[in-house]
Amino acid sequence: MSIPSYESQREAAAAINARRELGLEYEEQIAAGLAERVEYAVWQQRQADDGRTRIELARLEDAKLERGQRLALTIVSLGVGIPITAIAADQVGLMGVGVSWAGIAAVNAIFSLGRRRTRH
Repeated sequence: MSIPSYESQREAAAAINARRELGLEYEEQIAAGLAERVEYAVWQQRQADDGRTRIELARLEDAKLERGQRLALTIVSLGVGIPITAIAADQVGLMGVGVSWAGIAAVNAIFSLGRRRTRH
């Protein structure tokens, strides 16, 4: 539980003083006004908490999406890399295998660098 702000303490003190000055006949209205201010302060705090919660949920969703994209790229890289390796080895030899895997590695590196730039 947080410590009430100076303004909140002043409002509560003012309500108590108003009740003393005005007497019991205005007690209900004073209490209702104070309760309304308390409810508004609680509402503001909940709005701020909800905003922080939404931001955190969006970050988690982005992280989940990024993991899925990395997994998909890994699967596609391997799925494409195996036949390309076979074709390159048959047609060009070891140099073709190296060039084909260098291209696949470059695609993966570009993806990783692009993701880092969008996060920062």
